[in-house]
Amino acid sequence: MIIMSAIGGEPVTTTVEGRERYTVNVRYARELRDDLDKLRRVLVPTMSGAQIPLEQMADIYAIWKWRYEMKRGTVDVSQIPVPHLRGH
Repeated sequence: MIIMSAIGGEPVTTTVEGRERYTVNVRYARELRDDLDKLRRVLVPTMSGAQIPLEQMADIYAIWKWRYEMKRGTVDVSQIPVPHLRGH
C-alpha cells in the first residue's frame, strides 16, 4: 500500500474552488517516481519496525506506455516509463 500510494498517489483531501471540487493527491516527486534505481532504494517499514529497501521485497521494472497530450490544437505523442512491481 505504501508503494502504491507513493507512485500512483493517494487522495488526502478535497479542495473547493467556487462550484468545483478537486481531489488533492500526494505522491513522490516525478524525479523519484521516474528513476527505477531510486525507487529500488526506497525504505519500507516492516512489521518489526526495521526498514528495508524495496528491491528486497519486489522486482521493479518499467513498462513503456504512450502518452497523448493536446497542445495548441496539436497532439503531442510520447512514450513514458511506468514503474511496475512484482512481489518476491
